[in-house]
Amino acid sequence: MAKLIFYRQRRVDGGTRMGVRLADLAILRRFEPGRGERNPIMAWFVDVRCTGSGIPEDPDAAIRWLFDASARVARSLSDFADHLRREGVTLDIDPLQWDEASQPEDDSEIKIVCLINRRIDAEEIAAILDDVRDHWAARIQQMVVEHESSPA
Repeated sequence: MAKLIFYRQRRVDGGTRMGVRLADLAILRRFEPGRGERNPIMAWFVDVRCTGSGIPEDPDAAIRWLFDASARVARSLSDFADHLRREGVTLDIDPLQWDEASQPEDDSEIKIVCLINRRIDAEEIAAILDDVRDHWAARIQQMVVEHESSPA
């Protein structure tokens, strides 16, 4: 079963790291430095974890799959953000997690996982999820390819 993870991480110094991993292979990455004094401690992260036999094992096909799954990812991120706004959240050391509510399509499942390293309210967490949703395709396009293209 293939495992594809899109991640976005914010550091305390405002630096942002994002990337895509296919199993143990980094296939896309990008780092935007923060401002001010360097502090690499992670403030928060959001993972979009996709698993299942419907996930392509070829890196180029997996990147295309992420674009094709944009509507599903957006729906999952929106549902999670709406849930946090309605229900609030109790911050703990454990990550917050949201499983895709709809029936899995194409033998794949989507799970959203996030962890916040400081005390913020549910609305701020929801805004982070909204930001990931709103800039999904653009951020994938901005990342640097980490792998060699598969032979045709």
